[in-house]
Amino acid sequence: MSFKQWTAVVYLVVQVMVLAWVAVGIATDGPAASVAEAAWTFVLAIAAMIAVNIVAMIAFVITTRIAGRSDLRDEAADERDRDVAARSMRNAYHVASTGGALTLVLFAWGVDPVTAVCFLFATLMVAAATDIISQLVYYRTG
Repeated sequence: MSFKQWTAVVYLVVQVMVLAWVAVGIATDGPAASVAEAAWTFVLAIAAMIAVNIVAMIAFVITTRIAGRSDLRDEAADERDRDVAARSMRNAYHVASTGGALTLVLFAWGVDPVTAVCFLFATLMVAAATDIISQLVYYRTG
């Protein structure tokens, strides 16, 4: 696997870990009492995801260097990398825009705003996972 593929795997693992942390928090503490509380929970989850991704990638690079995999390094993006990124992002865009539209439908139906915000966050996380999984699939299939 290439460096870009390993990066996608690390991002996906970190995303699953952070989402599990959020899910356990909601399961043990119950849903947020207000939209602001739910939003702050999700903002902190996104900040944690960014921080853990940075630390995980640093640890991954150091580990591969220690293991002697000097061939595993990030190269400049070529035409294939740009094509994979564009196609993957397009897939994620469809998921995110559909989720945004469905969130508006939830609001129109009078669903509790906290539930709608949770749905929007889940949709955006699924869109991010769609981008990552699409990259892995496109790198494998060409």
